[in-house]
Amino acid sequence: MITYPITDKFKNHFISLYKHKKEELREYSSPWDYESGIHCVFIPLTKRIGVKVYREKYQVCGALKNQIRAFRHGIAPEYGKMFQIKVDKPINEWDIGPTTLYCHFTEIAQTLQEEVALDENNFPTGIEHAELCAKLKEINLYWVAEDLHRFNIGRIGNRMVCIDFI
Repeated sequence: MITYPITDKFKNHFISLYKHKKEELREYSSPWDYESGIHCVFIPLTKRIGVKVYREKYQVCGALKNQIRAFRHGIAPEYGKMFQIKVDKPINEWDIGPTTLYCHFTEIAQTLQEEVALDENNFPTGIEHAELCAKLKEINLYWVAEDLHRFNIGRIGNRMVCIDFI
């Protein structure tokens, strides 16, 4: 399991990283254009460790539970502990007040981007992708397998892994 010290200094730095990432995401016209998803904002901390940030506790709990299950079967990045950061002030002009960010650490996988052939719906084609979908279905993560477009899969070493679990 990935560990990383969660100090007050880390929390303050993390909040500024999150604000910056949210500003960055405003510039994109489509979720296909950026590395974060609809429910999750991804923030890299080091070359190996990143944080997935959710606005709802049920989302981080479900995503982490599914990532742990997939990791145990060799088809997900290593996971880290869940934590939350309370933010006293609005993060941006759309927030109405204090909020809590629900997070967990994760190993960084290199997204496939241009590496794989894609069908007309932006989904990878090929045996390796089909095998990953089949493994997800074997461990009852059907809905995850149905959303394995090129931004929801990556590589750790030579292993193709799923990186989106909600």
